[in-house]
Amino acid sequence: MVTFRLLVWILLSVFLSFPAISYGEKLQVITSIFPVADIARQVGGDDVAVTAIVPAGASPHTFEMKPSLVKTFASAKVFLIIGAGLEFWADQLVQSTGRKLKPVVLSDGMTLIRSTDPHHNESAKESPHASKKSPNAEHGHEHDSGNPHVWLDPYLAKIMINRIQETFSTVDPAHATAYETRARVYLAQIDALDREIADTVNQFTIRQVVSFHSSWDYFIARYGLTLTGVIEKSPGRNPTPREIADIVSKIRSFHIRAVFAEPQFSPKVADVIATEAGVKVMILDPLGGETLTGRNTYIGLMRYNLQIMKEAMQ
Repeated sequence: MVTFRLLVWILLSVFLSFPAISYGEKLQVITSIFPVADIARQVGGDDVAVTAIVPAGASPHTFEMKPSLVKTFASAKVFLIIGAGLEFWADQLVQSTGRKLKPVVLSDGMTLIRSTDPHHNESAKESPHASKKSPNAEHGHEHDSGNPHVWLDPYLAKIMINRIQETFSTVDPAHATAYETRARVYLAQIDALDREIADTVNQFTIRQVVSFHSSWDYFIARYGLTLTGVIEKSPGRNPTPREIADIVSKIRSFHIRAVFAEPQFSPKVADVIATEAGVKVMILDPLGGETLTGRNTYIGLMRYNLQIMKEAMQ
């Protein structure tokens, strides 16, 4: 009898350790960036309420935590982050709430690209998706734990979708079947997106990319492009005159028609390089936002960027 009672108490304790979801109550979810928020909404549907912390037009690389954000966490039961140092402010934000809200690190288990060298994508293409632990240590803007921009590879986005579905089903088992069904439908849509991107990229006559910073490394590795130049090898670090001259030389050598800037950062350096090389600046957006027409879903964001690349490279 004692053993049976002890077992009951253990099971009850385990059950109570999960955040409870009342009947009719939506699962409250916090995400760091908009693409993760949209993916979470696609999986969660009407059973979740999702809030992205970093607003449209801002960058998680330079995001500054404000005390008012603590209120946003008041009823949250799930906190979805990319990890790999992208949300260098996440631990402080969680601690400031005074709650045991453990972040779900979506990049865990992925092999991360670890170099800003223009030729690193060659090794990434050899085995870009093998399993390797990616801790969410605070590495600031340098991303010593690896490049965090995994969501820009649809294959890796599928891993994120599965992890989000598993998290929702664990925390809110009453809606597990609905989460699984939505995830399955969404995964099929991502497969279609992947084929669309691959078919379009295969038509590019220009295969070299000059990006603003390392956002597009996974996309480049996934679709067989070549990273020829990176303007800012880490956010806020302007290139040296020698580095600028090297990028300009490569633009001319490969007959590149555009350099890519990003709306979250000043395009001044990209403008200087483009003017010197006699090409134009075009905007790729790795983050999108709810208020940005055509970029207010993850799939829409990826198609927007694909169209920009097509104009510059086909």
